[in-house]
Amino acid sequence: MVCGRAIMKSNAQMIFFFGLLAGSFLTGLASDRFGRKRTMMVSTTIYVLAATVIAWTPSYVVYVLLTFSVGFFAVGNFMPVFVIGMEFVGPPYRRIAGVVSGFEWAAGNIILAGLGYLIRDWKTLQLACALPGVLFQLWWKYFPESPRWLYTRGRLADCESVIRSAAKWNKRELPAGFFNKVFKETPPTKTERIWHLFTNRALRIRTLTIFFCWFAVCLSYYGLALNIGNIGGDMFLNFFLQALMDIPATIITLVLLDRTGRKPLQVASFLIGGVGCLATMFTIMYGKEDYQTVTTVLAMLGKVGASMGFSMVYVYSAELFPTVVRNAGMGSCSAVARVGGMLAPFIADLNRLVGGSFGPALPQLVFGSLTVVGGFLSLLLPETCNRRLPETIQEAIDFGKESDETGEKEVELKTEKEVYENKAFEDSNLNTKL
Repeated sequence: MVCGRAIMKSNAQMIFFFGLLAGSFLTGLASDRFGRKRTMMVSTTIYVLAATVIAWTPSYVVYVLLTFSVGFFAVGNFMPVFVIGMEFVGPPYRRIAGVVSGFEWAAGNIILAGLGYLIRDWKTLQLACALPGVLFQLWWKYFPESPRWLYTRGRLADCESVIRSAAKWNKRELPAGFFNKVFKETPPTKTERIWHLFTNRALRIRTLTIFFCWFAVCLSYYGLALNIGNIGGDMFLNFFLQALMDIPATIITLVLLDRTGRKPLQVASFLIGGVGCLATMFTIMYGKEDYQTVTTVLAMLGKVGASMGFSMVYVYSAELFPTVVRNAGMGSCSAVARVGGMLAPFIADLNRLVGGSFGPALPQLVFGSLTVVGGFLSLLLPETCNRRLPETIQEAIDFGKESDETGEKEVELKTEKEVYENKAFEDSNLNTKL
């Protein structure tokens, strides 16, 4: 895919992100309807098969079709796991459940950089990346369903069974009358769908703001990775450094998430990422090779901000969406983000259309500007730190209102009177710890 056929590479990358887009929306709906666990397992199986078979594709058409399938089911492989992790824990532990996967993502990218350097045959590299996924098939039956999802579906017996299994695993005894307290309210019987997020003005603005933030940070994150060859220096080293930047970004996010709150940290991460991208324009345009080290440092700063922003939108969005549409909401966010991912390879290739010194700097201008706008728009979102997750659309509407903030002031669980030992299932709505 060189010379006159170079556009085929960008088209293949676009089709992959289109698969992510379609999968984000449809697997999100499936997860809310049929369960997080079932959606994840079906997606994982097909994902591994498609990723393996792609190494033997006989033509470009078959290649892009399988690439679409990999993208489609990759979301169904990851998003339900993330949502289960967020729904399984109480407010003090959501930052860990939501951010810790960043280390796994960074490790995967670092390993990929090494494999890409050592294995230059793309088919062998594809198999080396795909075949370890077979191990996922060995543990699926031990993976629990989300107790929150079971509760909202009225499956109280299954919900109780999952919680009892978790308590047994943690070697904790449930307090007497615990489930009477947990199930004191009847689960909502009204069926609520993702489009109900647009029936209220405040909720509509909030949802659209979240969508834009996902679009901007995904465009910036993947755009920086795809634009790695345009900033100069060794491509493999730059990719390795960008992957490495995910680790400090994840650590910073994990340390500051509860200290600063969700909103300030998201705003800061978007602004850092945007300013880092914009600053590289000047060294690319005027510094040339003499300032290659400065360009690389600024690009890495942009990557740190983009990585922090990506971690933040996952946690922040999952806390803002109500349980009844949380996976569909997260899937819709991911779908909007993939529009940014689809545009990223073409924006990264703008230097082929625009000549002179401005050409290589133009992608950085687009990535940086949109990220900065996303940072300022994040100021419109309500704070979620140490507050219980909304369960219904109405609770999501009330979330962030002045009356809601004064009546339920960022619950500090350590001051509660009724405290039990196991913090894993802590929830301020229950006033209890198992």
